[in-house]
Amino acid sequence: MARDEDENREPDASRNSHNLYKSTLGRWLHYCHGYEVKVGTCEVRVDIICDRKSSGTSLEEIRARFRARYGPDVEIPSLLESPPPIEEMYRETGYDS
Repeated sequence: MARDEDENREPDASRNSHNLYKSTLGRWLHYCHGYEVKVGTCEVRVDIICDRKSSGTSLEEIRARFRARYGPDVEIPSLLESPPPIEEMYRETGYDS
């Protein structure tokens, strides 16, 4: 699972975050933007209340469905962008793995 919390939130505002996770029962990827609500007394059990969501078998499919659902001009979250090729990452960072 990947999470990218909103950096520009007010200190007392709900903790909105971008979440990307893979289904344990298949090959589906799920994306949602929303906030967490604690379930019961357990610290690790939460429900995510979604503001926007999309699913697919790849990032490209999620982006296409996201645009189809919310319009062609919707801003695509950086979490859903494809990573640059390894060669470009090396040129930008100078890091050799």
